[in-house]
Amino acid sequence: MTGSADPSEVLGPFRAGAGRLPPHLAGREAEQSLLRLRLQILRSSAAPPNEVLLYGPRGSGKTALLLWLEEQARSQPGIEVVRLFPSSLPDLRALTEALRRRSWVEQLTGAEAGWRGFRLRFAARGSDPLAEILQRRVSRTPLLAVVDEAHTLDIAVGRALLNASQFVGGTMPFQLVLAGTPHVRAHLRRMGASFWNRARMLRIGRLTEQAAADALVRPLRAEGIRVEPGALADMVRASQNYPYFIQLLGQAVWLQTAGAGSDRVTARILRAALPAFGAERDNYYLDRFNELIELRLVGAARVAARAFRERGPLTHEEVRAALGAEGGEEFQDADARYAAVRHLEQLGFLWQPKPRPFYEPGIPSLMDYVLEAADPGEAPVSGAGASGSAPRRPGE
Repeated sequence: MTGSADPSEVLGPFRAGAGRLPPHLAGREAEQSLLRLRLQILRSSAAPPNEVLLYGPRGSGKTALLLWLEEQARSQPGIEVVRLFPSSLPDLRALTEALRRRSWVEQLTGAEAGWRGFRLRFAARGSDPLAEILQRRVSRTPLLAVVDEAHTLDIAVGRALLNASQFVGGTMPFQLVLAGTPHVRAHLRRMGASFWNRARMLRIGRLTEQAAADALVRPLRAEGIRVEPGALADMVRASQNYPYFIQLLGQAVWLQTAGAGSDRVTARILRAALPAFGAERDNYYLDRFNELIELRLVGAARVAARAFRERGPLTHEEVRAALGAEGGEEFQDADARYAAVRHLEQLGFLWQPKPRPFYEPGIPSLMDYVLEAADPGEAPVSGAGASGSAPRRPGE
């Protein structure tokens, strides 16, 4: 591989990392169908029924779905797309500017022009309410607005955006799609916006085993590489059906296969690829573990992991009871137990995959990592250990 090689040839077909669309968006057919329907509604200049909220643990593919949606919208004439970044929206003025489509005259607002001493000053435009600005823009062209990392939106900015969306989107072709971690629902609730909870809520979690297999096999097949059945079963198991890990593992396997000059992924090639995958995965785990340390939640996370290992899916009350019984003095206070469970949910350590009040591990092998960090001899939650094999001591 030379320095002039095409990056796609070096990395292969897989795309591990934030803000990248994977080669095959597996297991999201229902979500894609709903989002396509919303684009059809916009293209017909009709008003969509409500906002759409994608939420789930980090690395589950929310950003990938947004990127796919933007590609779909831009490929269809007659729909404008605007991506709103919470980090660039510190206040309502910034939001207003982001949503205003300016004519060439408006772009000169407040500016000065001059020639040989003659100065011409354009009058500053008045600050129109956000809903009016949005109405004017949408009256010209249907608009799709997407907001990633919505759980970091400023409270006042988010309230204004949601209220404007309700006001304009109720009768005009404006579709707002937001994405965030599980914490986003509580964050939106604090905004106090009108009817935000009537948005279409889409849970984005781990894939089914079949979808995980498709996400691994199809990109390799497109490269002329076959995956032996036994190796595929082990790849799916190692990926934990987690979209981010699928991309990491696929990349490691592709590099190993290409390096061996093979057109097949065998058990031997997979074994050779697992150390590189494991190193990248454990870097991710370490970041999550350090977050738990900073939030003083390591003890709570370990108690929750042991409870899942023994009993499987748990209710909110059962997680709190486990903290009270096994969490020590730190969690004898009811408010402390409640706050710990909510924080673990917001981090995606605990996850409700269905509209039922039961938690499951966000990533079972992350729970293994947390347990092994305290006691390398602890039995795993996932049944396979954090590394897809036997539990190991940190650093092994």
